[in-house]
Amino acid sequence: MDKPLTKTDFADLCAQIKSLLTIEEVVKYYINIKKKGKYYTCCCPFHKERTPSFFVNPSLGFFKCFGCGASGDIFSFVENYENISFCETVALFSERYPKVSSLCLSLLAKKNENIEVFEKKKKACEVLKKVQNFFSSSLLEDGSAEAVRVLKKRGVDNENAVFFGIGFCPSFSSFFLSNKITREEMGLLGELGIVHNDEGRKKMPFEERISFPFFDSLGNVVGFSWRSLSGKEGKPLGPKYINSAESFLFKKREVLFGFFQARGTIKEKRKCFLVEGFFDAITMFRAGYKNTVAVSGTALSREQCLLLKKTADCVSLFFDNDNAGERATIRAIQQCLKEGFMVNVVRIKGEEKDPDEFLRGKEPEEAVREVKTLEEDFVTFLYRFFLDSSEGLQGKTRAINKVKTFLALIDDHVYKTLAFKKLSSLCGVALPALQQGCFVYAEKKGEKEKKSTVEKYEEEVLILFFKILFFWKKEYAGDFERIMGEIGEASFLSADKRGMLFLFLNTFRRDSKLGTEVLNEIKDTGLRERIIGIFFECGKGEEVQDEYRQPLVDTEEVKREDEDLPFLRLLYENILFLKIKKIQVTIDEKKEMLKKCAGTETGIILDEIEELKRQEKEFSKTLKINVF
Repeated sequence: MDKPLTKTDFADLCAQIKSLLTIEEVVKYYINIKKKGKYYTCCCPFHKERTPSFFVNPSLGFFKCFGCGASGDIFSFVENYENISFCETVALFSERYPKVSSLCLSLLAKKNENIEVFEKKKKACEVLKKVQNFFSSSLLEDGSAEAVRVLKKRGVDNENAVFFGIGFCPSFSSFFLSNKITREEMGLLGELGIVHNDEGRKKMPFEERISFPFFDSLGNVVGFSWRSLSGKEGKPLGPKYINSAESFLFKKREVLFGFFQARGTIKEKRKCFLVEGFFDAITMFRAGYKNTVAVSGTALSREQCLLLKKTADCVSLFFDNDNAGERATIRAIQQCLKEGFMVNVVRIKGEEKDPDEFLRGKEPEEAVREVKTLEEDFVTFLYRFFLDSSEGLQGKTRAINKVKTFLALIDDHVYKTLAFKKLSSLCGVALPALQQGCFVYAEKKGEKEKKSTVEKYEEEVLILFFKILFFWKKEYAGDFERIMGEIGEASFLSADKRGMLFLFLNTFRRDSKLGTEVLNEIKDTGLRERIIGIFFECGKGEEVQDEYRQPLVDTEEVKREDEDLPFLRLLYENILFLKIKKIQVTIDEKKEMLKKCAGTETGIILDEIEELKRQEKEFSKTLKINVF
């Protein structure tokens, strides 16, 4: 069994992978980049822009966009571009780049990713690809005439079938004759529920059905749903839909039909239309809504929301036009608000039963116009749904309070306020009365917010500290050592930022290069991105050596505009602010302790509070600010 992965092991393996796999090689796989001096540049793939602000630095192995702020290394680029996890990125590198395959497998193994399970999933995806190809080709054969007729009736042509991977499942024997299947692959097919034993005979339990594949984020087939064809009397032959069995590869609550095909458009628009069925998604796609996915016969799960959250900020729910669809919409609103989405709802006002029936036959322009007309915010939908006008004031009050329970799920303060304003305009109740009791959470977060303020000061100290260390001449080291005495280890509440402080200091004292090895030690993503940005902004993209220890810009320019303070003074001032904020947090903690003690202990704590207040006034006097 592999030993647990230490920070050093992790950093070493990542560094080895990055030494063999350059940032420009990885980025070029996805987008065209042009050489510009020391860097490569192009329009950013993570936001819309006309003028290139995306830079790739081969020396450091990092990218940086000055438009949206995105930055990172080969791992974070692919994570963000593909919307996949770190381990999925490492697995992708293992398959795509043979030169780092063994290192990637070692990293996965040490990350407690069972390498046997990883290899098993890889082989399972390969055999499912064979199954998928067989189903797709079978749709074009004579035996699938009924399947083709059903699809054409629903407006699905060959192009749509190929795009979504739709196929037809004939007999198992024809699959076996068309493909060379090993014993291991046969075992995997049995484990995945694709092949069953029927009285000693191998059989596909989904024969004579239309197949709809589910893809993961990388385009691998992980499961299927099969739709029955009609019998002689027009009735379905068995259950209308049968899904792949839950397995090590397929979990229905974690997948969305059409997500792999729609993810690019969803990411571009930051919005997704969510429908219930396969044909709903396909028809929406044909109507021009290429950012549509389907939950496919299950209630919207948290896992599905997290999958969407990687690419979308807003979800528009377009469910079936019946009571079940309405109830499903309400449950989905609740789930989406919990996961931080903005939510809209589309409800059909006519007799059509679902989006497929509503849009089928309409020209794209007409379909887009129709959907836009029906789309509304979730507050309007809920208020109208819950309101029973026959109950007068009682019914109106009940409806308002029910809608408020949904608004209470919203974390974003601006979106929450706008939602309350919308409810106020609908019901005619003044905004303050509606909001009463729903913003109490902000008061309860007071202590947390105070500590986050301290963390912000800590980060600013680290940034200034970093600039002085690596971009000012060595003769400033004396001033720096004096200020280090002021900082003191205890001035940082955050252990991570305290560790960064001494990492920078030790690197400087050893006269070491500040390269990727040091940057990889910075676990705070936001802080690391700011530091990478400093390299690019000052034109010091390569590793910082002695010749780069010079003022970041002219000394006269590195001054605060209001008080004409140079960098060293600005750093010192931030340290004092940091001390004041830390003292304020400590005073609050002491006051809480007072509530739980008695006798002489009370006097001791009161003395400590008095001393803390004296220090606070002293530091404040130095900074010429008032303490309220």
